Amino acid sequence: MGSIKSQPVYAPLTFNPEASHHLFATSGVGYHAVETLLTETPAFPYTWLHVGDTPASPTAFGYPDESSLLRDLEIKLRQVSPGTQIALAGPETFIWSAALVTRGAGFSRSRVQTQLMGSKARRVLCAHCRHLHEGIQHTIFVCHGCGLHLAVRDHFSRRLCAYLAGRVDAEEPGNIPQSEELYA
Repeated sequence: MGSIKSQPVYAPLTFNPEASHHLFATSGVGYHAVETLLTETPAFPYTWLHVGDTPASPTAFGYPDESSLLRDLEIKLRQVSPGTQIALAGPETFIWSAALVTRGAGFSRSRVQTQLMGSKARRVLCAHCRHLHEGIQHTIFVCHGCGLHLAVRDHFSRRLCAYLAGRVDAEEPGNIPQSEELYA
């Protein structure tokens, strides 16, 4: 059985020789992806936004939190040249928050690379009450909106930047399987 087509596929960041500029946005250990890329490729123009300690780079900007970086990313995306390649690396929730910003600025998916690094905790949407949960690490959890036991599915909505979850005991009310930690 293959992977679910909606589930994101991540790959190591790569240098795009046709890009006029590269814009990196990273969080947490995501900076390792950019450091690796910079050591493996020839010099090229780039700007680097990072949540946490500022990487040792003259064109890197450090931010205390993701919301500060995302606000600045939105501004920088309005200023970049048309040939800019965007690269996002870090935990999945950061990647997709930043992806929403890039999409809002008019960048197509083909101009945005993503590399998952760090926590695999998921942003999950309840299919019943539409409550959005952050940082879900278990296959089954209780919804904070409607109180139902939900099973996290591998179906990912790029529009909502969240995985979907549905009632785990819909067919047999009260039959709640054991939850597993899969997304730490």
